[in-house]
Parts: sequence; C-alpha cells; structure tokens
Amino acid sequence: MKYVLYKVTILYLALSVLGFCGASQKPKINELRLPMPNNGEMVFVPVCVNKDSGSLGWKKIELGDSSGDFKEQQVSTALGGSFPLMQNGVKYWCFYMGKYEVTTREYNSIVNPHLLGKDRSKDLYPITNISWNDALNFSDKYNQWLFANAKDKIPKYDKSYGFLRLPTEEEWEFAARGASSVTADKFRAKIPYPYDKLHEYEWFGGPESSHYKLQKVGKLKPNPIGLHDMLGNVSEMTMSLFKVGYNEGPTGGFVVKGNNYTTAKNRLRSSYRSEQPFYRQHSSGMLMPHTQKTLGFRLVISAILFPSRKAQKKISSSWSKYSSDNSSITSSKAIGDTGSVKKGITHTDTVDSRKRHKESIEISDDLFFYLTRLTKDVDRAYRYDKAYRSISDIIYPNRNQSYIWIKIASKLIVSMERLKKKYISTKLLEDITYNSYRMRTAKRNRETLATIKRDMDSALASYLFTIRELSKNSIISIKKGLVIYRFFLKRHRNSRELPILDIIKEDIFQFKKDKNIDIIKSKRAF
Repeated sequence: MKYVLYKVTILYLALSVLGFCGASQKPKINELRLPMPNNGEMVFVPVCVNKDSGSLGWKKIELGDSSGDFKEQQVSTALGGSFPLMQNGVKYWCFYMGKYEVTTREYNSIVNPHLLGKDRSKDLYPITNISWNDALNFSDKYNQWLFANAKDKIPKYDKSYGFLRLPTEEEWEFAARGASSVTADKFRAKIPYPYDKLHEYEWFGGPESSHYKLQKVGKLKPNPIGLHDMLGNVSEMTMSLFKVGYNEGPTGGFVVKGNNYTTAKNRLRSSYRSEQPFYRQHSSGMLMPHTQKTLGFRLVISAILFPSRKAQKKISSSWSKYSSDNSSITSSKAIGDTGSVKKGITHTDTVDSRKRHKESIEISDDLFFYLTRLTKDVDRAYRYDKAYRSISDIIYPNRNQSYIWIKIASKLIVSMERLKKKYISTKLLEDITYNSYRMRTAKRNRETLATIKRDMDSALASYLFTIRELSKNSIISIKKGLVIYRFFLKRHRNSRELPILDIIKEDIFQFKKDKNIDIIKSKRAF
C-alpha cells in the first residue's frame, strides 16, 4: 500500500511540474497577469525603454531598414515608457505588451461569451478575421471589465490607472527588435535571432515551419524580451495610421506590422510595415469592415502622461534638458542607439563603441551607412543568407576606402550580370507561353520581367553611385585598391570576378576624366 501511495505521489508531482493537476507555473519576474472572465488571464511582458535618470526617461532610437523599400527607410524617433519598474536593480521606464497574440478564447470571453466552449479546438489560436474597429472594441470592453472586477490588478502611474490599447507602430517595432535588452548591433539587425534558427522562433510559410497553416500561440521560443510570435504566425494591427515616411506625408489606412504564416522565410523582418484599409467593398456592393485570415493583434498597457499637476511639473522641468541633450543627435547618428538592460550599456557607451568601430576600419559615415543600403541590390542575386555574409565581409580593418568601394562595385556588376541572364531566360519563357496561348503563365512571366527590370535599374543606380564615391579617392589609392582586391580574388580562386576589375578600372578613370556619369550609364544599361 505504501508503495502504491509513493508512486501516486511521484506521479502527482511530475504532472504538477508539467502544468497538470491544477498546479500553476510560477510567473516570470515582472510579468503582469491580468484576469479575464471565466477564469482566464492575459499575460503581459514589460518592455523597458530607458533608465529613470531624473529626466523624461525617453530614448532616441532608429527604426526602419536602410535595405528595405521606400516605405521602410530608416527614421529617428524618441520613445518612452509609462511605468517605472526595477530591472536588474535599476529603475527603468517601461510599458507592457501582450506576451502572446490575442487568442480566440480571450477574444470571445470579452466580446462573444456565448461562444465559449462551443469549439475549443480554436481556443489557443490567434483571433483573425476581425476588423481594426473590432480590436478597439475588444480593448474597450476589456478595460471596462478590468476596472469593474479587478481594479487592483491594473498597473498605475502616479494616481492614474493604466489602460489597454493597440500598440503604436514605434512601440511594436521597438519590442520586436528586442527593446533595451539587446546590444545596438543586434537591435539594428533585420531579425533578432540567428537566421538558420529562425524556425525555432517564428512561424513562416513552407514545410520547414507552418506548412502555410495558422498555429497555436506560444509554441515556439520567445524573442529576447519574452514575446512570442512577433514576426510570424499572424500579422498584427497597430494604433498608428499609415504614412509613407512613418511620421511624414499624407495619412492613409492603419499600419500592420509583422509577417505571417504564409510569408517566405527570407522576407521576415522587424521593419516590415504595410497599409491596410478600414473598409472594403463586398462582392454584394456593400461597404464592409476590412478583415483578413492572416491578421490579428496584441495589446499594450500604457498610462496618460499628465495624471497630476505634480507629474506635469516634473515633465515640464525635464523637457528643456532633454531637448538640449538630444538636439545634436540626427537620424544618421542615432542608428541602433538602444543601450542594454542586461549589460548596462548607456547612450554614451553606444556612441563611443560606434566611434571606435568606425575608426578601426577607417571609413566615412556615408560609406558606413551605404554598406547596409546595398544589401537590397545584392540580395536578389545572392539570396539573403549569402548576401549578408557578402556585405559583412566587405568591411575589413586596415583597408583603404578604394578597396571597399571596388569590392562593392564588383558585387554589383555580378548581380547585374545574373539579373541579365535571368531576364533573357524569363523573356524566352514569356514568348513561348504567349505564342502557345498560355495567357495566365505569360502574364506571370511578364510580371517577373518587370520585377527583374526594377532590380536591374536599382543595381545600376547603386553601381553609378559607387563609381562617383570611388572617384573621390586619389588615383594612387584606386590603383592600390585594385591590386589588393585582385590579390584577394586570386587567393580565393575567384576567377569569375577578375575580368570585372578591368570594367571597373575603365569606368572609374573615364569618369575621373569626363565627369559624365551618363556615358557609363549608357554602357552598362541593359
């Protein structure tokens, strides 16, 4: 009998560890768990922005991606938190973000309680096929329920209670990149994970990951601050209205961030943003709220800025100091200025580190910025994973700038040659399908041709820019750079690029002589 009781006790403890038998897992430090109707709960993670230095606690950050299209160009902005929290013994200003995308069960518990329990197979999947206004309605009803039933659980700033809402575009991207818990280099990266392990963190299209099917929330590893499925599974609505330049230009629909379970692996990135309409025309001719099967949302918790005169006075006195401290920071100087909660990296540390790195490789600010912009042109010829290595290999210590520009020009010519071959083969296919009256296939081929042509034009524009920059160096420096890169190619047995050096040499010296870039453009255009 004792043996049986012993085995039952061991089994109970094992099940408790796994989360069964009513045993609840211990919440992580600073995780916030807000109750929901029908014994549910929604988990939030603190997204810490900056230290409480007695000032505003705001941080100058750089968002976007220099290698993305014009809708994702890098912009400089400032972000702040609503609640002071302790992290590693230091007081930070933070806001809270939902650990998971809002699930069908969570949504129905607030909006459609009569549907609870009718189809439990969908409970843990993100809610989709709802409109932007539906998401606002959910947050409004949940706020009211919390205030009536769990007021003591809501975080406060000064005398004001926090409230739930959709995140702004800036808050979402800051959290997706790892917020202040990652280094500046990692914050600037397209994704905050190793590319070859992306399937362990995000759901994307294909057999390696989602198989093009919606997945339950929280099954994969979280991002650096504990948020799940930020870049995949479903795209997410934000509170922000779409403008081409983040905060510039005319206002359109609402901003959607993050990719989804149908997106190709190499398209996932933190900077992705798209515009979605509030309404669409139904096939019946009626105007309907816009919904998508790949579109969901998650919530954040923030508070009002001026809950009392005391808080308003504090911000007012800090504003002038903040403005003077940050007036010299331009968008080109603030790239990836994130600091680190884990390692205690401050703004000054980040700037000093960037300056030391820049000095060690002896390149200008324009070149340092341009290296990342070139990935867009090289990407399409070398594929994403190879392109990143190619571009990162460009920056060598103790190399003259001519060498670096020559290598960039060489990679761009290789890219253009490959695109030309692809254009010719695709054009041949288009002619064959058109002549055989396979119009649908022919149309797809025409669209592919248009895309290739745009890529070729972009690569050519980058090549011409490279020639201009290279011409700013002395003839001795250019000749030395050609010799160094020729030696590099021979050492790596890359005979394919050796003839390209003669093309670059011809173009650069012709431009130095004539100062007419159109001559080179006419020679290299396809």
